[in-house]
Amino acid sequence: MSRSLGIERRFFGGGSRAHRLARLTLASAAALACSGLGAWLAWNHPLWPASLLAGFVAWGLTVAYWPRLWLVVVPAALPLLNFSPWTGWLVFEEFDILLLGVLAGNYARAAALTCRRGIWVSDRGTAQPQGGRLVAPDWALASLVLGLLVSSLLALWRGIADAGGWSFDWFAGYSAALNSVRVFKSVAYVLLLIPIIRAAMRRNAERSLQLLGSGVLAGLAVVCAAVLWERYAFPGLSDFSSRYRTTALFWEMHVGGAAIDAYIAMTLPFMVWALVAVRRPVVWAGLALLSVAAVYAVLTTFSRGVYLAVAVPCAGLAALWWLRCIAAHRTGPFAPGLRPLPWKRIGGAVLAGVLLMEVGSVLIGGSYMAERIGVADRDMAKRLAHWRDGLALLTTPTDWLLGIGLGRLPAHYARQVDRGEFSGMVTWQQERCAGPPPSKLAPQCAARRFSGEPDPSPLARQGGVTGFARLQGPLKDASLAGLFGLARRVELTEAGGYRVSLDFRTDADTWVAVRVCERHLLFDGACQRAQFRTGATTGEWRRHSLNLVGVPPRRGARIAPRLGVLSISVLQAGASVDLATVGLGPPGAAGLTTVGDFSEGLSHWFPSAQVHFLPWHIDNLYLELLIERGVLGLLLVGLALAAALHGVGGARTAAGPPSRLANVLAAGLVGGLLVGIWGSVMDVPRVAFLLCLLTTCLIELRRGVDSR
Repeated sequence: MSRSLGIERRFFGGGSRAHRLARLTLASAAALACSGLGAWLAWNHPLWPASLLAGFVAWGLTVAYWPRLWLVVVPAALPLLNFSPWTGWLVFEEFDILLLGVLAGNYARAAALTCRRGIWVSDRGTAQPQGGRLVAPDWALASLVLGLLVSSLLALWRGIADAGGWSFDWFAGYSAALNSVRVFKSVAYVLLLIPIIRAAMRRNAERSLQLLGSGVLAGLAVVCAAVLWERYAFPGLSDFSSRYRTTALFWEMHVGGAAIDAYIAMTLPFMVWALVAVRRPVVWAGLALLSVAAVYAVLTTFSRGVYLAVAVPCAGLAALWWLRCIAAHRTGPFAPGLRPLPWKRIGGAVLAGVLLMEVGSVLIGGSYMAERIGVADRDMAKRLAHWRDGLALLTTPTDWLLGIGLGRLPAHYARQVDRGEFSGMVTWQQERCAGPPPSKLAPQCAARRFSGEPDPSPLARQGGVTGFARLQGPLKDASLAGLFGLARRVELTEAGGYRVSLDFRTDADTWVAVRVCERHLLFDGACQRAQFRTGATTGEWRRHSLNLVGVPPRRGARIAPRLGVLSISVLQAGASVDLATVGLGPPGAAGLTTVGDFSEGLSHWFPSAQVHFLPWHIDNLYLELLIERGVLGLLLVGLALAAALHGVGGARTAAGPPSRLANVLAAGLVGGLLVGIWGSVMDVPRVAFLLCLLTTCLIELRRGVDSR
């Protein structure tokens, strides 16, 4: 601990007086900004504001005391810390609060160490590495980081301007200006983490990478557990014929995408590393079981591309390890990390056999993958057309150079591409309760009168302003009607069915569908449903109740209970319905329980699309970068990736031999880039953060090697 603290003091406290003062100013400003932003997000959390605020403060203090703890906690918590179906947040998530705590704690520690070193001490005798100047690679990397920052900020500004200017809404969607912030934040977090990662690598690069690898494996275990629960609860662990594709806890896939594909491709190489590095039989057996679950998760995505993206990097790692074993055997005694263990050879053979059987059972024992392979040519033709439509969004030289702006692809695609519109949209709006005519009363005023409350006192405390949800169907394409819904998690009951009441208004006669289904995210199980015709309400609020019919959804097994979803959809193109309150209960009930009144935004409600996902993703990482960031942004990202992958095989740590973990990081990065050939990555903040983190760690590892 004392040695590490000494290294930190030299790192943060060295340099001239002006440099120390500049570091103190920047570190203090970053700590204050991240602390304030994290506390603000926690305090405005729709579900647990007080608890999250206390947790944020405790987490920041913990990180300040143990600065490398985040290397384990952040990748372990990455697949878990998003509760969008319950919070209704799309732009912000609990993972943001965790990362802001990391930044606040580490920058506060850096400021404290700089002060402890002394700002106004004499400059004589101060260590001046490299003669007080940066070496050439540092200048190149500093220029690259600055270029990425400027390019990202420019793309952020263009995105906000393209959306009509800055506007804030906790429940903003993919067409709002805040979607640019949603796409930008992953890159911003990693750029802010660069000094922290650099300090960790200088302190002990190998140990830092081991901590990161342990965290990634813990996160992969979370994903595998979620996959096993999801498959057991819905289609069944051994059902490989149903058209059900695993999504785990990546709620960002409520509009499709390749979130789980990219995540698994980036993390599976760490499993190979762990199986090779571990030398205790009990730990190895646990990792072997995890690898079986991880391969099961890969297979049940039924994504043809992710199979390749996982197989190539993992096979490359295994081949590299085998070649090193052969080289060590030829030149003399095996190095400690390469000495073969008899039990591991036997265990490895058994594990390989189990994995081959698992692959065969999924690919041969079910019909769904065969169907997917059978339509590969047709799917590729559709994807090429999709990519051409995306490139057509770049209409001016400025668009080609700088992009159309971060987060603006969905809005542009839906507006400009024929048959590329959204299947629906939901926005939260507000209006005043008071004011003539009475028929124009705001929804909660009317809803509370319906429910027998004479005095809407909660509204009075809000200054007479309340909110409602405006649910829209597709603008023109009637074939997309019903493929988008406003959903809420509900508890499934084992007896009877459901009755739903809606307080609504609409300017035109339309049809509305209501469903209660067994659903994890995208695919429905058993459902009860009904639909009704609204009629034109001419601005007045009306209440309609209806009994749902169909097979009652069930909770399923106690060890893997199914999630239930209440979903409301507009079944007519060009129509919209305003929703005030929604009630749910058993048939024949005198009064229904209010499950949503929208007085506090879209909290507990979550928009979800099915089948039609084209406008939300371009399904290619490189086109995604080109369209939103332009040639300049694509070039800078390409340079960063090249810097990360350059010379990885020769990267050495303080211990001497080539770093096996450097190759693991590179394999994970290559896996993510392979998924990027047929899937978007940067529009999923958690997955984009992991991709950027692997890139930065590789660059800093290589930088540390060059500086020695």
